[in-house]
Amino acid sequence: MRFWLISPLLATALVFTQGCKNEDTSETGTETGTETGTETGTETGTETGTVADWEYCPAYEFEAATAGTYTVIVSTFGCEGDTQTNWAYKLEVNGSTSTTLTVVDDEAEAYIIHPISTTAVGTGTLTDDTDADTDADGFTGDLVFQRTYDTDLQCNVNIDLLGTEAYVGDCTDCDFGFKVAPTVTTDASTVDCEKDFTYRALTFSSGAVEGGDYAGTTSAPWIGFAAASESAGFFGYTQNVDSLVVGLTYAYTYDSTPYTEDKTFFLATEYSYYIPPYDTYPAYTYGPYPTGSTSSLTGMALAFDIALDGAYNEPVFGENCEAAAGDEALAPAGGLSATGTLACDNSENTIVDVYSFTAAAGATIKVSVDTTDGANFGDGLVEIRDPNGCVVGGSDDAFNCTAHP
Repeated sequence: MRFWLISPLLATALVFTQGCKNEDTSETGTETGTETGTETGTETGTETGTVADWEYCPAYEFEAATAGTYTVIVSTFGCEGDTQTNWAYKLEVNGSTSTTLTVVDDEAEAYIIHPISTTAVGTGTLTDDTDADTDADGFTGDLVFQRTYDTDLQCNVNIDLLGTEAYVGDCTDCDFGFKVAPTVTTDASTVDCEKDFTYRALTFSSGAVEGGDYAGTTSAPWIGFAAASESAGFFGYTQNVDSLVVGLTYAYTYDSTPYTEDKTFFLATEYSYYIPPYDTYPAYTYGPYPTGSTSSLTGMALAFDIALDGAYNEPVFGENCEAAAGDEALAPAGGLSATGTLACDNSENTIVDVYSFTAAAGATIKVSVDTTDGANFGDGLVEIRDPNGCVVGGSDDAFNCTAHP
């Protein structure tokens, strides 16, 4: 199952993954950031891919919690075959009080895209006293953290950093690492500046993490640099070059169980994929993440320019909320019907057809979308929203399509 068609893609740079919970992101850039972490506690979950299933069509059944007008959103991951331009489908709704399905919009944009740009630009100096060793004994630095939402500069913070205690955790690839204490020298942020995970990490600050699923607290921030590092993650094994290393401890509660994770992020200037020798795999990480970052360590002087671009996709049809769920159905719905087509070049589900129908409270509603044209078949999806615009549920693979390859 793949959800949701028009759920928001929230990308304020790094994805600070919380156990098995996932956040949809959209980021651009040419470099990488990679997260490593250790955690106390146990979580389980399953992850599904986005491989097209041409033979299966979506259907969903639910009980209408309230009377009113419900919305059906039809989309597709694309079509099978290079010669197709459209996917032809048949929508059916059973259990409605309507006499016909109303077309709300045809091939409409599903999102209003709000670009988000996050930057952290700074310098630092490793300090050395008169002891006999050759290692640095401290770190001083400063940075400017900024975040722009659309064209609105929401976060604008100047910070001094002071590190007097070496980081002794797990960072075998680090050239140096120091626990740091940040001091905010100026803060011209607006009230809309959200102190989310990215904010906490790139300002090296401790405190509550704001924003959705990632609520928790951070502590023990540290900074480092790795000229060469290796990592493993969602996108394969990578060898990273010239990475600013950002670390912190993250405490949160998930499903009534408390967890504590030590998180480390490599924000690399360059990276390449590789296949490691057997039994020498790097520790599993979440990443790499696309970024546009540069970092360097020249002698005792550190410089970094972290640029993380993303977007928040605001749903056009409905709010970001949840309603009572139902179940995937295993057969076409019957009842009211409508036919339509969607362009095949729609792999991000950003173009949708929208219909509406009315339902009585307590009614059992079944919705299905079937592929009926053997020459124009695609991988369809359906989402249903209640009269308040909240997601009731959705489906992509529930029954055998009438027509398929």
